[in-house]
Amino acid sequence: MPVIGIVVEYNPFHNGHLYQIKKIKRLFPDSLILAVMSGCWTQRGEPALFHKWVRTEMALHNGVDLVFELPTVFAVQSAEGFARGAISILEATKVVDYLCFGSESGKLYLLHEIAIELQKEPPEFKKRIKFYLKKGYSYPRAFSASLEYGSTSHWTANKVKQLALPNNILGIEYLKSLWQINSKIKPITIKRHTSQFNDENFCGNYASASAIRKALRNGCLQDILPVVPQPAWKVMEMAVKKGLGPVFFENFATLIIGLLRREPVHLLKDLPDLEEGFYRLLYKARKEENLHSLITFLKSKRYTLTRIQRILTYLLLNITDNFVKKCNSVGPQYLRLLGFSQRGKSLLSSIKTQGALPLVTRPTVYLKDTDKSTWGKKMLLKDILATDLYFLGQPKEYKAGADYKHPLLKE
Repeated sequence: MPVIGIVVEYNPFHNGHLYQIKKIKRLFPDSLILAVMSGCWTQRGEPALFHKWVRTEMALHNGVDLVFELPTVFAVQSAEGFARGAISILEATKVVDYLCFGSESGKLYLLHEIAIELQKEPPEFKKRIKFYLKKGYSYPRAFSASLEYGSTSHWTANKVKQLALPNNILGIEYLKSLWQINSKIKPITIKRHTSQFNDENFCGNYASASAIRKALRNGCLQDILPVVPQPAWKVMEMAVKKGLGPVFFENFATLIIGLLRREPVHLLKDLPDLEEGFYRLLYKARKEENLHSLITFLKSKRYTLTRIQRILTYLLLNITDNFVKKCNSVGPQYLRLLGFSQRGKSLLSSIKTQGALPLVTRPTVYLKDTDKSTWGKKMLLKDILATDLYFLGQPKEYKAGADYKHPLLKE
């Protein structure tokens, strides 16, 4: 019985995600699907529309067998850190046979070639890419500008073009991560069968997560019925009725601006992903009165919307540059289980006995038995803080401590 690993956010779950699950089931009829999912905060530096247990429920209702949480410190990073954290968790379970991911290309050999060539490029080439990215270049433009420092013979126009596509970029990072940790997990890619990543229009029965988020922002829950599986829609409908979402970044405006006004200017220097001098601009931005004007004040070619959102999320969650670097160095330290199906339950004993990391089903037990100085404890406490702060942005307020109280979800 093969086990297929997937990396997801399900923000929210839609027909494109269901297409991937059905495709996996056709390729591997008796397989189990194990997902690593972002918690309450996402790679775009935004809160998820619904908290992690609501999204876990959507996953279990639509064919996923096990859901593990990607620790917050990895979930809110850009593609490289996000992918490395997720792949490390899949590898640590010691039960995953295949990694399946969506891509715009749908051609594994092409993504393989690009990943291999990126691995072979000299350090100066990679350094130049980062330099141009920090200047605000798009990835393909930064890549093209850096080619004079690399080996130009194998970089065709088509390969450079593939690096402009967000799911291709993530897929390439997954492949690089598999090689870097010498994993035996075999990759498979499925061509995305949905709207473009940031397309805000519906297209038949498919729509991007961006389009669905826009509809929910406008209060149009009914409008997304054609592009979301019925079981997932029902979960969302119930969550909305209970005041559990949807949650948007502006819900945290008061908290974020309050932190900017409180923090001394020198402490802002400790945030990740800052170039020299930007912390002073952050400090000046404390005068802004709402999140829109704050982001407008900070935004530039060098600092895109997503990058600014990540920086503000780091501020909100008290994630420092040193914390990110240390966590990236040691990697994930636990396997935090959020939910499982009856079929998925059969894997838990193997993961518990054979897995390379502790299986966490009750945070209280893990925190009690773990030394205070360990990075696993620090990561998990950050996840708990991230959840508690997230709950302050929900339409209905909830007490802190959900990570200690919420039961495992069972399908």
